Amino acid sequence: MIDPSGWRTMSMPYAKGLKLSSITLLLTLGLALGGCAQQTPRDDVDTLETDTSEQAPTADSTTKPATKPAKPVRQAEVDPEVKEPFTRAVAALRSNNPQAAIDLLTPLTQSHPDYAGIWVNAGIAYFLLKQPDSARTAFSKAIELDPAQAAAHNYLAYMAREAGQFQQAEAAYGQALQANPDYALTHLNIGVLYDLYLHQPERALAHYREYQILSGSADKIVSKWIIDLERRVKAGKRGAKP
Repeated sequence: MIDPSGWRTMSMPYAKGLKLSSITLLLTLGLALGGCAQQTPRDDVDTLETDTSEQAPTADSTTKPATKPAKPVRQAEVDPEVKEPFTRAVAALRSNNPQAAIDLLTPLTQSHPDYAGIWVNAGIAYFLLKQPDSARTAFSKAIELDPAQAAAHNYLAYMAREAGQFQQAEAAYGQALQANPDYALTHLNIGVLYDLYLHQPERALAHYREYQILSGSADKIVSKWIIDLERRVKAGKRGAKP
């Protein structure tokens, strides 16, 4: 179920000029030293979800989120020198204090530059601080260390989409799906891209359905989008008949 307190909606549906009021935090710690980090199966994820401190509007069938909150994954044990400041940085992000997070993460990017998760969260902090160039650099570094960092791919895709670079956004989501085809949020986000921006309802429909399957439950809001798209696709096919 999409919880309206956990993500921010866009106010003008089916329009290219939609702006996201803010974005939920996707917090993971990935290790690139000694091998790329691997996300654990969905059944093994923690129950804690991340969100922002402000209350979002109640969602309805016409509003679509740019992202949905995700559950942090359990990773292998890390250097204690990393774990303590990293945990504090995560807490700062959850408290909507990205500057404090950057102050903690920047030294870690220098002392432990091979930890992909540090770069992911630095990218999130820079994103929230409205420093897109620094955010892109951090996300790109995370992907260089661990191409399976779906969070980094998703943020880069979102930033490309907001810049009107829809083909670039599609490519970034495609890379995320290549790295992790079972990452439900990528299917949701690329579905929104196809639905609202690229106007490819059949592709959007396929990804919304896959999101429902991978999420393990039929989200009522996404179900409404699916019904709406099914009607539009059916009407389009009827109209195309000679």
